[in-house]
Parts: sequence; structure tokens; C-alpha cells
Amino acid sequence: MREKLVENVQIALLALAVVWAVFAADWLLSLNLFQSAGIKPRRLVGLWGIPCAPFLHAGWWHILSNSLPLVVLLFVSLTFSRRLTVRALVAIIVVGGGLVWIFGRTGVHAGASGVIFGLIGFLMGAGVFRRSWRALIVAVVVL
Repeated sequence: MREKLVENVQIALLALAVVWAVFAADWLLSLNLFQSAGIKPRRLVGLWGIPCAPFLHAGWWHILSNSLPLVVLLFVSLTFSRRLTVRALVAIIVVGGGLVWIFGRTGVHAGASGVIFGLIGFLMGAGVFRRSWRALIVAVVVL
């Protein structure tokens, strides 16, 4: 049991490290990934942004404000169920990003906020439907 918890922490931190690595590369190399690879609503070129958006951030404050909630929610979700968490993440990214592409305001949209709110919803649903009070309480506290 303890080994699984340690693995879940490692997985959550690895995911966060990837987000930070993309941000660092973008910042250090002036790649302007936020603008070039973010979701651009109702533009074909903006579809590419759907899978990329959770890894892109507009600036330091943006990535800092997403980091702690992301790692906590990933850890709790993975502890609840790794298989369901992976499925939820795919659905959150595809459906959430797709809805942003369809309904979003003009401009560029990116960041892990959609994943964060999606994981909150996933944990709330898990808490209600599977009667996991821990998952529900953590989701409400992070919200």
C-alpha cells in the first residue's frame, strides 16, 4: 500500500515536472508556445492546441497558481484509481479542450486549469457515486 502511494506521488510530480519543463523550454528559448500551440477557438489551426493546452502557461503566475492544485488532485485521483484517472484525464483534455475550441472567446487559451477543474469534478463524482468521502472532501477543499 505504501509503495503505491509513493508511486502515485512520483507520477503526480513527474506530470508536474513535464509541465514545468515545457514552460522552462518555452521561456528560455523564447519559443512562444502559448501563442503558437494554444487553443484558438473555431480555427482549424487551433485544434492542435487541444492536447497541448494543459502543458502551456502564459507566465510565471499562471504556472505557479496551477502547480499545487494539479499535483494534489493528480495524487488523490491516482490513489483513488489509476485506470479511472487516466480515462478521466483523456476525457477532460479532449472534451474540455473541444468545448473551449467551440465556445471559447477569440484569442488563445491554454493552461492546466481545465484539467484541475475536471479532476475536481471527477473526484466529486467518485465521491458521490462510489461513496468515497475522502475523494469528495479533497475535491471540495481544493475547489
